Amino acid sequence: MDPMWLSCDISRGMFPHEKAVCIKTTSRMVSFFLPTEQIRLETPENGRGEIQVGVLDVYEQTAVVYLPEKTIEEGRMVKVPKAHLRK
Repeated sequence: MDPMWLSCDISRGMFPHEKAVCIKTTSRMVSFFLPTEQIRLETPENGRGEIQVGVLDVYEQTAVVYLPEKTIEEGRMVKVPKAHLRK
């Protein structure tokens, strides 16, 4: 499983030590909470950031990734646009 950074939307979490993470998959938006130290913010004011994921499979336009936490809507494995990933 190759680690990569996945672009995502970041907002305040329920507790001071966490953030809400929202990811666009190939079929819908999914969300979950992560500790703040596991998120790399682009800039705190714009609500964009990156999280580290494990890449399981890569296709022409998409990739299957293993998220650091289970999503509210799905499990931990989701298919995302390949363009949202970087090393």
